[in-house]
Amino acid sequence: MTFLKVNDLQAFGEAIDNMLSDLGNLFDADRSYLYRFSQDLSVCSNTHEWCRAGVPPQKDKLQRQPTGVFPWWMTQMSRRQPLHIPDVAMLSEEAANEKAALQTLGIRSLLTVPFGDEHSRLLGFMGFDTVRAPHAWTDEQIGLIVVLAEIIGSAISRMETMAALAASEEKYRALAESSPEMIYLIDEQGFVKYLNPTAAAMFPGGAAAVAGKHLSELYLPEFAKRHLQAIRAVISSGKTFSSELLERFPGQDRWIDARLSPVRNREGKITEVLGLSQDITERKRAEQALNEKIQFIASLLRAIPVAVFYKDSQGRYLGCNDTFTEIMGVTSEQIKGKTVHELWPGELAEKYHQMDLELMRRREHQTYEFKVKAKDGKIHPVIFAKDFFLDSAGKVAGLVGAFLDISDRKRAEEEQAKLQAQLMQAQKMESIGRLAGGVAHDFNNMLGVILGHAELALERLEPDHPLRESLQEIRQAAERSADLTRQLLAFARKQTVTLRVLDLNDKVAGTLQMLRRLIGEDIDLAWRPGADLWRVAIDPAQVDQVLANLCVNARDAIADTGKVTIETNNVTLSAEYCADHPGISPGEYVMLAVSDDGCGMDAETRSHLFEPFFTTKEVGKGTGLGLATVYGIVRQNDGFINVYSEPGQGTTFKIYLPRHTEKAKAMPEPRQAPTPAPSAGGETILVVEDEPSFRTLCQRMLEGLGYTVIPAATPGEAIRLAREHEGQIDLLITDVVMPEMNGRDLAKNLMSIYPAIRRLFMSGYTANVIAHHGVLDEGVHFLQKPFTQNELAAKVQEALENE
Repeated sequence: MTFLKVNDLQAFGEAIDNMLSDLGNLFDADRSYLYRFSQDLSVCSNTHEWCRAGVPPQKDKLQRQPTGVFPWWMTQMSRRQPLHIPDVAMLSEEAANEKAALQTLGIRSLLTVPFGDEHSRLLGFMGFDTVRAPHAWTDEQIGLIVVLAEIIGSAISRMETMAALAASEEKYRALAESSPEMIYLIDEQGFVKYLNPTAAAMFPGGAAAVAGKHLSELYLPEFAKRHLQAIRAVISSGKTFSSELLERFPGQDRWIDARLSPVRNREGKITEVLGLSQDITERKRAEQALNEKIQFIASLLRAIPVAVFYKDSQGRYLGCNDTFTEIMGVTSEQIKGKTVHELWPGELAEKYHQMDLELMRRREHQTYEFKVKAKDGKIHPVIFAKDFFLDSAGKVAGLVGAFLDISDRKRAEEEQAKLQAQLMQAQKMESIGRLAGGVAHDFNNMLGVILGHAELALERLEPDHPLRESLQEIRQAAERSADLTRQLLAFARKQTVTLRVLDLNDKVAGTLQMLRRLIGEDIDLAWRPGADLWRVAIDPAQVDQVLANLCVNARDAIADTGKVTIETNNVTLSAEYCADHPGISPGEYVMLAVSDDGCGMDAETRSHLFEPFFTTKEVGKGTGLGLATVYGIVRQNDGFINVYSEPGQGTTFKIYLPRHTEKAKAMPEPRQAPTPAPSAGGETILVVEDEPSFRTLCQRMLEGLGYTVIPAATPGEAIRLAREHEGQIDLLITDVVMPEMNGRDLAKNLMSIYPAIRRLFMSGYTANVIAHHGVLDEGVHFLQKPFTQNELAAKVQEALENE
């Protein structure tokens, strides 16, 4: 039998291999092997293997095998008992994983014997198996293997201990030999037992000249005495000694940071002292120079009205000026030697620290905006300026920083950004309004031609004519399109209005029945009128438009059942409120609010809410003009609108209309359009319109009503025709916006020729030449395009009769 040599790793491995060969042959096994477990027993690896001739080896395949998949086998191993399986095929169901794995390897019989160290730690196992036929080992054989396994475990444990100790000794010797610190060993009598190259370099002749010498042979008497006292104090107390000392070596004085620690023998007695010392002469010189600079900087910065601080290269505060103390509430003495982590909140402190490290690493000036927590407990925005400073060796010795509180500037910037955003929104809405007004004007000209010709054609057809139904569809489509353009004009604040001074409570109350029909029976409509409500000046029809659009919007936001609330109140807005809400003027307002408990909306939706054709509804469910119309009406009446909404929290629209304080003028109710009849007097009408198709339409309509018509394409042509006409011209019908001159200036020119001439203006939208903010000047007759023949006849009669 092979003997195990435990003092030679290579020989030890060879002995294991020989032993496995001997035992395999002795016990009639096909394979014998040794496995080692990992520290946590999670994996095992085949480290040694013997195979009988003709039996394939498995060692390379069986490295780092997970043990968790074999719970039954690991339980047997943890009990430190041999596991004998004469026939693998007879393993029970609880060992199903083990059975499958063994059969995959072709193993018929198996014997495994665990081994460990003297601390009962499981190290591995010795195993034997057969692949040719099942085999049973005797108790004597198993007993022998158990003894051998114990010997192997003990030998492996000792070999590992010796190897670890040798490696540790070599590692620490290498560390000591290469250490930039001075490392030395001195016995209790004061003789030098060891010193590393760094320590030896402090003496002429190096280690050979110092080793074994007494301290009194190396130092002047006063220094040798001090060292011996320190060594004896460590030995007697058993405590570490540390101090910064000025040492006198041969030919030089050096500052040394010395640490002495006790060293005990196997009996626990302190017999030696281990010394670790570092030459800190340069550091001491740098600190002295730095302190001189700091004193200069401190005196220089005391008068600066900006918070200033300075730190060393480790990030420790060296001091601060009085302004820093005033802002942060800590004095120079209180912060000296401390880091940001000891003074400021954790998150802020770490950011300060990282910025400091970056500054000193990159050696770059820093200027950046950040935040500080002042003595008032509030976080203040500041602008930092920091720079590094160097020591005499050119190394970064620390940094100087200053910061300025920019809270006022930040507030001003935020206000500026807010105003800019509101200005951009206002400009965007104004641009969209101009575009919408222009589009509506051109559409109204075209719609007027379509609507007028359809109406004229219908008048000439018999009731049962096959084309009549198609013409009616054309007329209805044109009328629906005209409704859309009217909504665009409302958004663009270019619709014609007739102001009336009214009580909103009375007006809202009069529309409740209509609004209830509009929103349906499943939605409750609540009405909360404010007491003693002030009066407002507004076109009643516009109030109807606003309420209808807002209630429809609320209805569509409610999925099934819900509630819509309408309320009014008197509101006085102060200058302070208006300062925080640009675009709003201080004063007294009547507030009209419409609220719902529907789905609400997010900020992105709110930002586009009043844009024409913006809608979140399904295709065909809405035009996207309802809220744009509301916005235009409110702005046309010098009011403003606020929206409050969050997803799932419903929506509230609050409209503020200026209180009307002037004495209300009597304004007659608008009369119904009379049924037109051909003029008995055969009046002559001058029609001025630059759009040929619309001009031709007007001529046909008027001639059909019995009037004499003089058509003109431009104001210049109209003036020429008026001068050439020999008879009386009773009425001027003119477009408002035309080339050469507007309709009002044309009327003034013609009045110099026909002083009694009546005037009727028409347009796709109102213009400031005849109206202010959509309110017609007194005595002006106006006809909104597109119009029907009946509407034209009524306005012509009104103009001829009232002037």
